[in-house]
Formats: sequence, C-alpha cells, structure tokens
Amino acid sequence: MRRINKRVALFMLGCMVCMPYAQADQQINAEGSYAVRAAAGKAVEIVCEAGLANLVRSGDPATLKVEHASGHLFVTPLGAPVAELVIMDIRGRSYRFRFVLEGPADDKIVIAGARSVEPAEGTGTPGIIRDLVLGRVPAGAVERKSDEVVFDDGKIVLRMMALYELPQVVAYVMSAENRLKTSVVMPIEEIALPGMLAVSAEKDILAAEGAEGSIIKVYAVVAR
Repeated sequence: MRRINKRVALFMLGCMVCMPYAQADQQINAEGSYAVRAAAGKAVEIVCEAGLANLVRSGDPATLKVEHASGHLFVTPLGAPVAELVIMDIRGRSYRFRFVLEGPADDKIVIAGARSVEPAEGTGTPGIIRDLVLGRVPAGAVERKSDEVVFDDGKIVLRMMALYELPQVVAYVMSAENRLKTSVVMPIEEIALPGMLAVSAEKDILAAEGAEGSIIKVYAVVAR
C-alpha cells in the first residue's frame, strides 16, 4: 500500500460494540496473552463486554477469518499456522489470542468488563475513538463536515465524512465502500499514515458491492 497523507483514509480492521454472552468456555478478566482451543473451519465467538475499539491480525491474515453479527466477533481459523488476533477495547486494554488447533475447541470467549456510558475525560486517544464510535463530538473539538473522496483505486473508495480538530490531534470519520463483487479484508498491518495514533472500523471485512456491509464507517486519530 502506498503512503498517503493525513487526510487520506485507511484500510482497517474492525471496531464494534459487543454485548455480554453467557456460558463462556473462557472468561478473561485482565490484559494479556491467551491460548484459544480451535478447529480449522469452526468459528469461535469472542465477546468484549466493554466495547471493542480495534483488532489486528498478527501473521498471515488469510489464515484467520473474522466476522461479526449482532455485536459479536466470530473468528474462524482457516489453516496452520494460524495468525494471532490482538483485540483492544474502548478503554485501551489489549488482549492477544493464539489459536491452538488441537483438543476440544472452545465455542465462546468473554472479555469481561462493564461498559461505561459516561463521556471519556480529557482528549486522550482511547476516549476520542470511543466518542467517534458512539457518534459523539469529542469534548473541545471543532467539527467540520466533508464529502471529499480521499482514496479511490477502483476497488475501495474512502470518503471523508467529518473531521474533529483538537489542540494536539485531528480525528476523522470516513466511509469505506467496496467496489468489488467479492468481500475484502481490510489489512491494518499495511497502514502507513504519518502521526497515526489509532484506527478502527465498524467491521473487519467489507461485503461485496451492493450487499449489506459493503459500506462501513472508519475512524482515525492522528497527531497534528
């Protein structure tokens, strides 16, 4: 992917809001690295109670399929060695999952942590991303609307929707539209954006052109 300037949108992995789910095979209560028992071709459900701000594959993205439905992540290993999945919640905590293709497979993993519904204090990056995800103007930001196409390679079109200027950072809300007849994984591993502090997106995968999920919102925070 070629390097682009600060007003150019990105290819990113998924940001979404997760709801609690009972009967978990594992309940995670602290940041860290965790092994997940899995089977090739079988989805493991991951629920983030605090709300998910970002996720990244570490390794070959083609070996790990990530989908979401009704606020839940469904992660399916496709082959060995399986890429690891790093999840960051809205409060900035991170969790690394390593998928082990042996033994009885886990069905559900719950990352415990009550969601806060109060606005984040200050203008820290996690709080800004959280405000964008929840559709709020970050505290102290100057909002500017836009309808500018900032990237178009004939496959993906990225359009600026709004930007929020703060003393130290600029936050962007953009749309990403798939122009292909097949779904597309957004490879966060290839992002190169000067001053980038955080990125997130509504989904990990853009659906095929014209299908539900072919256009999603994308969020970014960059240093000024």
